[in-house]
Amino acid sequence: MSNYVKALKHQLDEAAQLGLLSVTKTVYMGGGTPSLLGQDAVDLAQHTSAIVNPAEFSIEANPDSLSDDLLASLTTGGVTRVSLGVQSFNDSELKKLGRIHSADLAYDRALAAKSMVTMCRLILCVQFLSKQRVLGSFRSQDLSRSAQIM
Repeated sequence: MSNYVKALKHQLDEAAQLGLLSVTKTVYMGGGTPSLLGQDAVDLAQHTSAIVNPAEFSIEANPDSLSDDLLASLTTGGVTRVSLGVQSFNDSELKKLGRIHSADLAYDRALAAKSMVTMCRLILCVQFLSKQRVLGSFRSQDLSRSAQIM
């Protein structure tokens, strides 16, 4: 992954040199869960923040790849918002969706993201309805746990 991150940094540098990033106010690192990159995600966030200095910097994360250390490093690196891919607070539905994290881990990581850094905002990504979801389970478990976190 280091080569991929190096290539992204190079593209950012080129875009900055051409003046293409001068009006950028918002940065979004997503699509493929950049939290899986670990320290490389931190390095990319720091590099991007140094070039762009965005007012808002969002990153997608999976509960299973968002450790306390990574969360702290990302926020120090300029990230202001974490979009956490919870999907559900129901273990059987998470299994049906092919997710590897548990409902308890998702809840724990959401609480950590909310409490660790006061300047960091949190988005919980919970699926409302899919072939694997039953609307009643969304209302009872997901709304209740989401409300406890927020």
